[in-house]
Amino acid sequence: MAAGTFRHQRGLARMRKFGQPGAQLTESRLVMRGKAQMLITVLCARFGEVPAHVRNRITECADSERLDAWGRRAVDARELDAVFG
Repeated sequence: MAAGTFRHQRGLARMRKFGQPGAQLTESRLVMRGKAQMLITVLCARFGEVPAHVRNRITECADSERLDAWGRRAVDARELDAVFG
């Protein structure tokens, strides 16, 4: 695990411990970022380089269920466009 990631997790743990209101929101953003990164990784493995406009669409998505749906489609899609159709 990258050192920066570990430090961030410790920061979240402190925020939760002291009941700081941003902890839940910050954790949610991290989960969304992780889903987006994983989807891009899968798409790269399946289809090669992912165009910038597709990466932007994924990283700007704020809907967890949509990211999950795209991830499920990425498993069986024959082409990149089918993931988002």
